[in-house]
Amino acid sequence: MFLNRKNFPFYDMIKEMPFLPILLSLLCFMFSLQVLADHAPTSGLTQTDHQADPPPALRVRVLKKVHELEISGENIRASDAHQHMIYPVGQKSNWEIVCQGGRISVKSKALSPTKAISWASRSAVSFESPGHVLRLGKNVYRNVLRVSLVDSESCDVVNDVDLEKYLDGLVNSEFSSKWNEEAIAAQVIAARTYAYHQYLEVRRVRRKQHFDVDSTTKDQVYEGVRKESSRASRIAERTRGIVLTTYLAQKQKWEPVKAFYHSACGGLTELPEKVWKRKFAGFKSQIRCSFCKDSPVYQWSLRLSSDEITQSILSHVSEKELRKWRLHELKNLNQPKLLSIETELDSEHTRVLKIDLAWEREGHPYVASLSGARFRDWIGTTRLKSTWFKVDKKNLNARDYWVFHGFGNGHGVGMCQWGAKRMGEQGFSYASILQHYYPGAMLKKIW
Repeated sequence: MFLNRKNFPFYDMIKEMPFLPILLSLLCFMFSLQVLADHAPTSGLTQTDHQADPPPALRVRVLKKVHELEISGENIRASDAHQHMIYPVGQKSNWEIVCQGGRISVKSKALSPTKAISWASRSAVSFESPGHVLRLGKNVYRNVLRVSLVDSESCDVVNDVDLEKYLDGLVNSEFSSKWNEEAIAAQVIAARTYAYHQYLEVRRVRRKQHFDVDSTTKDQVYEGVRKESSRASRIAERTRGIVLTTYLAQKQKWEPVKAFYHSACGGLTELPEKVWKRKFAGFKSQIRCSFCKDSPVYQWSLRLSSDEITQSILSHVSEKELRKWRLHELKNLNQPKLLSIETELDSEHTRVLKIDLAWEREGHPYVASLSGARFRDWIGTTRLKSTWFKVDKKNLNARDYWVFHGFGNGHGVGMCQWGAKRMGEQGFSYASILQHYYPGAMLKKIW
């Protein structure tokens, strides 16, 4: 196309100007844009230095160590690691899978018994329904379900799903698509960042692991298609490819942070090393939060008897922990009596770093010392809602009770979900919400 007076309003002006000054002006303008990009604020959004690949296929473990299962759907194709293919039988089909004797036995429940197919594999078996979905128990999943042997008698089931579609099925499992849009956007970005961090870590460090994230609270709760909503999908699309990054000086590059989040902090977030005894890049200080006071779990109390505490511990303790604290001796005691619970608080005098439990054994105290986080796991994270608590001993009707008075819900690291909800309602943007809980992190669009 050539410039003329009809298609370009500044034709006469430019015609009279020398070409070189115009070129220099354009170069200066482009240079100024680059300077602005290089000095973008941490709450801003920058693009990566190169065009990234499309979003990766995330491997989400949706069932752990099952012996048998059933997968159903339309036009399902099944294949093993060697690409031996079982073709679909009819429009709709059910597949029965049994893991035993070091083999995965697969059988189709076809429309006609004469068309039934039986097959066995010693490797992973994948099930795919192009353009449709796969049903597994009460949940429905997109893309691919992969069944992998983990021992001679059980299998894990992993959903290979586009990371962005994974977020669609996560919103109503981890929070609510009815919340303020900016709060949802902030939580979608945090969830995307967490998943992408795990995706990279598994491929760099734990290469033999056959999944990237778990579908439970161990990572992020994910229940597939049945929890998707159009509003959540629209907000996820609005923030497509945006993650929280931190600069790693030793690698001289930006990397996604492990964007932890929790239900309610109770007024102060926690550092990951206080919970898991490991530092993570991007977390340098605790954050004071005044936004979650309206949360139903901002403040709570729990009353447990001595017997309830002892039985809960013995039900959840691992074999390694049984040996470490000789708790097997506690199991053999006849109605062991819990004498005392002593706590050691962190530097802010809020969360319990260490807890000492003492039982009476043959007239002498028997003590187990462990972290507050592990004690919470033993009691149950839905009952003992956080490690921010104080404990008092009460005696009612000749029975000893322990009353826990606490604040917040969850491990306390990273973004406070109820705080983010309130910030969104008060007019904060998703970038401001994320900057509050992840100070120093930068938003980058990587796909």
